[in-house]
Amino acid sequence: MTDFVLEVTRDTLGEDRIQEIDPVMGGEDFAYFLQK
Repeated sequence: MTDFVLEVTRDTLGEDRIQEIDPVMGGEDFAYFLQK
């Protein structure tokens, strides 16, 4: 599914408008602070 959305986005907006980033698990950090 991700590949399909990426392809459609590239076709719609153009390659120069796409920026891929690494996923971030911010929820795990918040869960750590909730335990304190």
